Amino acid sequence: MTMSSQIEHLILASVLTDVAFGKKYLPHLGPAYFSSVAGGTILIDVASRLVTNYGSALSLEQVQIELKARRGDPEAIQDARELAADLYELAKEPPPNASWLADRTVEFIDRERQRYLMEQMVFARDEGGDIMPFLKELSTPLVIEEEIEGFDSTAPDFVSRLAEFNLNNILIPFEDDDLNKMCGGIRPGTLGVVCTGTNVGKSLTLQHFTSGYLRQGRNVLYFSGELKAGSVANRILANLTGTSVDEIKKMSQADIAGIWSGVSGRIGRIVIHEYGTGTGNVAMFRSYIEQLQNRYGFKPDVIVVDHIQNCKPTGNATGLNLYQSYGLVAKELRQLAQELDIPVWSAAQANRQGQNGRLDL
Repeated sequence: MTMSSQIEHLILASVLTDVAFGKKYLPHLGPAYFSSVAGGTILIDVASRLVTNYGSALSLEQVQIELKARRGDPEAIQDARELAADLYELAKEPPPNASWLADRTVEFIDRERQRYLMEQMVFARDEGGDIMPFLKELSTPLVIEEEIEGFDSTAPDFVSRLAEFNLNNILIPFEDDDLNKMCGGIRPGTLGVVCTGTNVGKSLTLQHFTSGYLRQGRNVLYFSGELKAGSVANRILANLTGTSVDEIKKMSQADIAGIWSGVSGRIGRIVIHEYGTGTGNVAMFRSYIEQLQNRYGFKPDVIVVDHIQNCKPTGNATGLNLYQSYGLVAKELRQLAQELDIPVWSAAQANRQGQNGRLDL
């Protein structure tokens, strides 16, 4: 089995046996993407229809019955039946790391999507057809959204779920009374963006918010693509202790330990992760969040990403201008907030017009 066919088999096995995985990725998995796997195009078509119609993981018996009743090339259908049996055996093995599989699946979809569109464009050109729809699709970046559950008033758990939502959907306040008077705070599952001009203090504002949440006893995960992690830590420590950053920089290890011990037992936990400017994306953030939870038991109550213009969209962003690229990053950050049901804060720089009321986001 080649590396390519290995990931294709893992994706197919997960689609069949993991309903959450299937619902998330099936809308983006075209049958043509599995043309190199004998029986793959038929099996993904069957899986897509069954998962969409019934919303549950599929048993081998279900799949085999559907394939037996399917019309078409008997040899291809037999390939699909044999493939299904192999995949359910594969599913019995220890599952791969979820973040790793998610990253590889997005890469696979992006690669196969581009290959398929290029093939279709060449075919259309050779037949004298219009290639513009394919060019437009190629220039549209891949966005895979998390499924956001809604409410059905006829569902038996409608009232209990609504009560739970109302219990948890509370505003997380700021420390500043003026900000609280204006908006009361930020709700879980939302993205807040600080929009200012150049050198006005976007990072300082995010660090001030971070310090406030820590004083409330909340855990904060701070992604920094703007400053070194140590610089962010100095600023937050200065805010928490009422000490200047310049003073902290001159302190000995013992002195820093002394001021830190005065606040460490009364605040939440802070984790600062530094990423290269322009290299951060939501897939990377999601993977790091999962690592923190699995290895260290750390679950953030608030996430800060400093800042949007130091990130890039997940997947292919060919053909996007900066405005579209930053807008897509903001959309993906909001999806992350909804997925984790916690607030996410970031910042964006206003253009010259933005400083008079029009923002570059």
